[in-house]
Amino acid sequence: MSHAHPPAPTFALQIAYTLVTLGAMILAFVVYTTSEKAIDAANEARLRTFLLADELHQSSDDLTRMARLYVVSEHPHARQYHQRILETSVKACKPGPTATAASTGISCSSTAVRPGPTALSASRWWS
Repeated sequence: MSHAHPPAPTFALQIAYTLVTLGAMILAFVVYTTSEKAIDAANEARLRTFLLADELHQSSDDLTRMARLYVVSEHPHARQYHQRILETSVKACKPGPTATAASTGISCSSTAVRPGPTALSASRWWS
């Protein structure tokens, strides 16, 4: 009894298998690159959200410091800085291109508030 071997695939059939495999690999690559772009966009949005939250936190801290400084020292510069920070924060909340605190350089933590043990030392900051 002889075993019948299945007929060997023809060259054309092997080319067809190769092309189908190549097509599947190309499709998988396209799906992969599309999902990578979506992940990159999500990471960019997350970074922007983080930076905005940090700016909001900084503005809130600056407003609190200026309000406390004004209450303690009653120095008019503290009130002016508080008003500038508040105006910048309101502009940043409006839709459209606006000047944020980072772009205008209004950061009271780096420009106006200097550590001091008493309210008397606060009055000397602007002298």
